[in-house]
Amino acid sequence: MKLQLLSNTGMTLLRLSRKLWLRIALMALLAVLASAMAILLEGYIPLGLQNRFAPDAVLPILTILASGMLAVSTFSLNVMVTAHNAAAAQTTPRVHRILLADTTTHTVLATFIGAFVYSLSAIILFKAGFYPDGASVLVLGFTVAVVVLVILALLDWINHLSDLGSMDATLTSTEEFTRTCLMRTRRLPSLGGRRLTRDLRERRKPPLMLMRRGMALMRDQRRVVAHAIDLGCDVATPDQAFARITSERSRA
Repeated sequence: MKLQLLSNTGMTLLRLSRKLWLRIALMALLAVLASAMAILLEGYIPLGLQNRFAPDAVLPILTILASGMLAVSTFSLNVMVTAHNAAAAQTTPRVHRILLADTTTHTVLATFIGAFVYSLSAIILFKAGFYPDGASVLVLGFTVAVVVLVILALLDWINHLSDLGSMDATLTSTEEFTRTCLMRTRRLPSLGGRRLTRDLRERRKPPLMLMRRGMALMRDQRRVVAHAIDLGCDVATPDQAFARITSERSRA
């Protein structure tokens, strides 16, 4: 299986997609756009539906949603920080970076904060008089959709909280991340880099200098490996590491 490397732009986008603030910002922007869409789509609503729902029927729901989502978002952020700190204390501080890339937590928090932003912006537009008379039915429809998304996010969050920060879930996430890295190294050593071939092709340095540099790096590699062993690491090839992880996982 050939592993394709991402470009610098692709790597930047991939890293950004794992940032919590980006997903929350996009969801908040979508929430503001959804609350403003009722102003633009008011002319497409049949007259019978426009007169059926008044702003007084929607505002209490938006108020409850705004206050509830603010409390839930604050509580969820507190739970996330506590769970990450507990996992880092139980295992290793490096696992904190792996947990920060948890897409389930990102999606749930973005949904909660997006629902809060939507309800708050809709209340502001109602109170400021920007919504026309027939926009209440659209706002009610969007609100129902937001409530459904919040319920689904709550169910996902409850299921995720059952093992968030636990030793078993943390080690499983670390194992999957390490396994992916080992498989990548196995399929594409040095990430596809062929520095000697490149330097010889482009005549960057004399061949003798390149040979001396390669020998120096090879000798220094022994020191790097010895230092890793002193820290408690085991020496293994990618195939041996993969077989060991597979056997440990099957016994677990």
